[in-house]
Amino acid sequence: MPGWLVTIGQGVPITHAAAAARAFAAGDGFTAALPDLGQEVLVGVAYAALAALLLKVFELESRRHASLDTL
Repeated sequence: MPGWLVTIGQGVPITHAAAAARAFAAGDGFTAALPDLGQEVLVGVAYAALAALLLKVFELESRRHASLDTL
């Protein structure tokens, strides 16, 4: 794959979990899969932080442009 596509793939939530599952299936054990599981947790935290930020932005924008408060 092209380098830019590999970079995007690192931010997709299931990428690292699949790598950890492959390590488990190969019989490598938990310690071999731990780095992939850690990266998966970091991706999840990043998505949760982005979701919380966007929720706050959308809430503020909806309060600013609310048409029901103009009565």
